[in-house]
Amino acid sequence: MAVAVEVARLRVARVRGTFVRLVGGLLREHEHARWSGATWMVAAYALAVALLPRPDAVAAMLAVALGDAAAAVVGRWWGARRAAAERSVGAAGDGAGGASGARQSPGKTWAGSVACALASAAGALLVAGLSVGASVVCGVAAALAERPRAPGDDNVRIVLAVGAALAGVRALVG
Repeated sequence: MAVAVEVARLRVARVRGTFVRLVGGLLREHEHARWSGATWMVAAYALAVALLPRPDAVAAMLAVALGDAAAAVVGRWWGARRAAAERSVGAAGDGAGGASGARQSPGKTWAGSVACALASAAGALLVAGLSVGASVVCGVAAALAERPRAPGDDNVRIVLAVGAALAGVRALVG
């Protein structure tokens, strides 16, 4: 259903107008011309269910739902905090207005990545029932997949990265 709505809104002006009136305020700028993150999330969940063993699918879905959300919330909070600190330092006449290494990728913060890893690992451990080691691997894989400004949606990248990482753990452990 989500895919049908996306195709219709991207191809039919009347559907697009109705869609934007109803949910346009929830869309990020790039989602006006492409599929929404919610549709990619549904697609990522379908991939997880189709390709992964149940505990791994649950961990991958939680990494998208909890980890990616935690990265966004903490990253924005941290970015706003850093910007305010840099403005106050600049206002004091320090002259240092550059970035201090808090960001690695454009729009991404280390604080957001750590939040993604912790939330993903906690979900894998407490909900999916994975071991501590597998949960840590899940968290690291999710954080690494969430970071880059790479082609494709990060919801799908996270599911694929967590699934591949957990398959690697299973292959190594037996």
